[in-house]
Amino acid sequence: MSHTSPNLLVATADQVAFVKVIGRANVASSVHFKSLIGNLRENGYKNYVVDLAECTTMDSTFLGVLI
Repeated sequence: MSHTSPNLLVATADQVAFVKVIGRANVASSVHFKSLIGNLRENGYKNYVVDLAECTTMDSTFLGVLI
């Protein structure tokens, strides 16, 4: 079984940031996700759409960061 980190894909339009999580969302990837959202906030984005359709699993740490 492969334990790969998820890909985080980002697109922005009209002050909305779209983030797609592909793969496993876990404690390791939560650091990258939190940093990504922080950078988007610093650049003025206040509205987000998070697509989890291709997120295969999510642990409680990533869920906590997401909330």
